[in-house]
Amino acid sequence: MVVLEVIITLLVADFISGLFHWLEDAFGREEWPITGRLVTQPNILHHHNPRYFTRHGWFHSSWLLLCLGLLVLLCAWLSGFLTWHVWLFVALGVNANQIHKWAHRSPVENGPIITFLQRIWLLQTPRHHAQHHTDPKNSHYCVLTGFVNPILDTIRLWDALEAVIWSVFRVRRRTDNSVVVAGETFSG
Repeated sequence: MVVLEVIITLLVADFISGLFHWLEDAFGREEWPITGRLVTQPNILHHHNPRYFTRHGWFHSSWLLLCLGLLVLLCAWLSGFLTWHVWLFVALGVNANQIHKWAHRSPVENGPIITFLQRIWLLQTPRHHAQHHTDPKNSHYCVLTGFVNPILDTIRLWDALEAVIWSVFRVRRRTDNSVVVAGETFSG
């Protein structure tokens, strides 16, 4: 039973990582006062140069996720719901950017343990995540494993959510200027 609970917690953390990744890709704006500089600008840079963020250490890539994770732990503790599931969820979520970075690195850079975990699909593989960086860059948002993306992309969840946001708020997806349109060449 505990193994099943660990797997479910991992899949939920993967889905939440994808939800936030989709939100920043689809609706983040560079001109927004706080998230524009802290989230959207680095995300746009990452789409232009996917390996750029592999140069940064864990804290540089994960400090914001660490703050969010501490907030989740505090809320769970204050509401009496602080269980090992929450701790595991936060540990996975706080390390989502690190796991994402591993999907942009070679087996030699990652070493044998990370490479093994990718090979058995416990962690997302570079090949799987590369589909997110293939134009039009609107799929494969979940960054922890390779299990959740095929399901969400098959049911077109992200398209459905964008349609809901359009119908409720009249806000369209941000144009990703890193996407190469047929017949054009990218000069970045």
